[in-house]
Amino acid sequence: MVTVVKKSHKDAKEAELNYNVLDFKENLSLVQVNLKTGRSHQIRVQFASRNIHYTETKDMAKK
Repeated sequence: MVTVVKKSHKDAKEAELNYNVLDFKENLSLVQVNLKTGRSHQIRVQFASRNIHYTETKDMAKK
């Protein structure tokens, strides 16, 4: 299982990403995510820890 933990946790591993909001409408946003590290399930885990729900695009699924 992959979860967000404090830096001080003995099993902590750094996972960093940047994202830009490209467009938004009502309660939806189109974002571009750039990974600085490539941790397993990184986008899903980091967004979930901030209560951000997402759906992947076809372009994302290809990569």
